[in-house]
Amino acid sequence: MPTMSSFSLLRTSGLILGLVFLVALFKTLRSTPGRRMYVNTFFLLGSGLILVSLFPNIINSPAAFFSLSNVKGGRIITLLIVANIALLLFALYINKRTYQIKSQINQFIEKVVSSETSKNASNENLSEFIVVLIPAYNEAENLKMLLPKIPSSIHGKIVKALIVDDGSSDSTGIVAEANNAILIKHPFNRGGGAALRTGYQFAKQNHATIIVTMDADGQHDPRELVNLTTPLLEKKADFVIGSRTLGSFDSYSRTRILGLYFFNFLLTVLMGIKVTDCSSGYRALNLSALSQIRLRQDQYHTAELIIDAAKNGVKILDVPIHVSPRYSGESKKGHNLFYAFRFLRTILTSWWA
Repeated sequence: MPTMSSFSLLRTSGLILGLVFLVALFKTLRSTPGRRMYVNTFFLLGSGLILVSLFPNIINSPAAFFSLSNVKGGRIITLLIVANIALLLFALYINKRTYQIKSQINQFIEKVVSSETSKNASNENLSEFIVVLIPAYNEAENLKMLLPKIPSSIHGKIVKALIVDDGSSDSTGIVAEANNAILIKHPFNRGGGAALRTGYQFAKQNHATIIVTMDADGQHDPRELVNLTTPLLEKKADFVIGSRTLGSFDSYSRTRILGLYFFNFLLTVLMGIKVTDCSSGYRALNLSALSQIRLRQDQYHTAELIIDAAKNGVKILDVPIHVSPRYSGESKKGHNLFYAFRFLRTILTSWWA
């Protein structure tokens, strides 16, 4: 059992440390403007340590709550528990603030980039167009083969390709412009989800009503655009997902196939709707429905869109598609286990939000 002298030494150490934090608070207030986080942290730590050191009996009530009153060193254990709870709450606060700042930066970048591109596109009114949004990162060779295959019109509506060049170091942008596509350029690589948000922002600014997302690597057949957009034009759905499990796909590893079916099942259970292809990038949406949805993920974004759409009562329909191998190059996705872990995290965080 700790002796009285050890308690006194501990209390003296706490008192000194508390005074150190208050001195740091004073110096921060004197010389560092706008650092509220540091000010609050130094004040809480300093005043808390001094208060507990001078009046240790204030720990008795929390110790009784944790049934530690009659345990050796119970007050110290209680203090450690309370400190850990406080640290957890502080970490959650920091995480929330970081997310808010990141969201503000993302919104600023997307609005600036899409506004500048609007000028380059002569503020084209896209209300009567079907916009095919293709995020691309170093996909010049694949776009050379993909873009000429996109049909010029569907059901009397002009089809317009919108390429978001996500910081490519190759000639992706040149190929896009050579094929008469609208081009938006990110100054650096931000991820597929961020590229899609930029494209959505541009489409909204230019009054688009229907938008289709398609991969740049040639896995999605442009001839199937009509299958995805027809339910929207006929008002049968607001969000159409191209599903390889309803259609067909070329060879994947067994691990990836099992992962696809597992995540489909997980989303079906979590959301109460039948999900047949949660990672499909070939999708068509009414932009009016998209306005109800909050998109945050820079990567692993496909499940996020399904979850938020289902939460907001958006009418979702799956249609069969065929998914082919890439025309050329390597996939930008990570290895199977890493991809699966991040994808699972995205599902859970989006569902919980």
